[in-house]
Amino acid sequence: MIKFKRSSCAVLPLVLERVWFEKIQSGEKYEEYRCGARMMRMIQRWWGEAKIEHKKAIVEFRLGYQRDAERLACVAEHVSLRADGEFIHPDLGEPTDQKHYAILLTGSVELINDEWRA
Repeated sequence: MIKFKRSSCAVLPLVLERVWFEKIQSGEKYEEYRCGARMMRMIQRWWGEAKIEHKKAIVEFRLGYQRDAERLACVAEHVSLRADGEFIHPDLGEPTDQKHYAILLTGSVELINDEWRA
């Protein structure tokens, strides 16, 4: 597993339910979708920081909201804004025309700092 110092990365923290966390952890799910105005701004700021400052773009997933929740970090290879009507919401099972970001994930990494180790 590749190790990165947290200070050399642009980290986007996201909280997931167990089903999606386990699918990403197993490699079955390799894209994460997010929509909504607040989330769009967060992703734009995070992706922009990674590109401008030449940092590694990392998505850090947490399993729930607890302080000691299990964590998983993945490299974000590509981020794209979509509004194609082809997106089928995984929970609702119906297509939507809502603009959303698709984050393409690659291998798991370990983030290292003084406070936390994966």
